Amino acid sequence: MVRTSDFSGSLSLLNSSFDHRPSTHFDFLNNGQQTRVFGFGNNYPMFEDPQNATKTPDQLWVDLTSPPGLISQIGTEHLPNYLPNYTNKQVGAAPDTAFVRAQLSLLRDLRIEQPFDRAPGVTDVKIFRVRVMGGGNRTACAIRAN
Repeated sequence: MVRTSDFSGSLSLLNSSFDHRPSTHFDFLNNGQQTRVFGFGNNYPMFEDPQNATKTPDQLWVDLTSPPGLISQIGTEHLPNYLPNYTNKQVGAAPDTAFVRAQLSLLRDLRIEQPFDRAPGVTDVKIFRVRVMGGGNRTACAIRAN
């Protein structure tokens, strides 16, 4: 559903609902030195077959970064239960307070403004209230660093 590769930046996915069909997963690939991804309070329902909601956190958020990124998913609702936290490739681990504050600052500091040209290589992407549907075994959102 979401895939990053050599991503240099910060991404926060907060209080979102992701259609967790059997093929749903988030992939974080390649160089993670500058990758910062935080998920909090997200919901991964199993609409097709709630009895088979068997993905573990590391199967849902597949962190294959090397060198590793800072990647964390906490407070996850995965019907009919909650998943344990998943931070830096460790199930059950929670991120440190500084990381959480930094990732939440993206929202606290957010200002709605008209788009304007930035310095070369600098982007300012803001996405709000988006519904993304990728279909079975498809990537619905690709985040690329060029």
